Amino acid sequence: MSIEHIANIRPAENTDIDTIRELLRKTWLDAYGFIPVEDLDTYLNANYSVAKLKEILTTDREECFVYDDGTGITGWMRLRRDDDNNIFSVISLYVLPEAQGKGTGKKLLNFACEFALEYRFEKVTLGVMTQKEKSAKWYQNNGFSIVRTEPFTMGNTEVEHLIMEKIIFFQ
Repeated sequence: MSIEHIANIRPAENTDIDTIRELLRKTWLDAYGFIPVEDLDTYLNANYSVAKLKEILTTDREECFVYDDGTGITGWMRLRRDDDNNIFSVISLYVLPEAQGKGTGKKLLNFACEFALEYRFEKVTLGVMTQKEKSAKWYQNNGFSIVRTEPFTMGNTEVEHLIMEKIIFFQ
């Protein structure tokens, strides 16, 4: 891939796994206060265990990136390319609470859009829980539109997910 290097963003590596798990748990505890901690931990251990992260890091058509501000990893992003259905998704984009408001999320999101363009996708999709109004507004301010809602389950808790998309390429 020929995408330009963006300062502080690099592919996630196996040596980052413990830090990524800590980042996910910390951001989830901060962001998802409406979901019981047991459900967050169940989801983390089922979907982002050490073994699962090792698998994700080597999965074809998935890419994971970290944002390192020089003091350590403060952001994480997981992308998925579904070439068969022409869908490019931001599966995860999380920034540590203490690092928010410093442009990290925007840099990761812009990187995702550039990455999608490299693969000739026309749009980027992502999901945001309906309770995360501030996050949904942030994505809207960055060019995303709500296209539908669908259920999302974390542990035993089911919430509505706003599915959003941004058109990035016109033929």
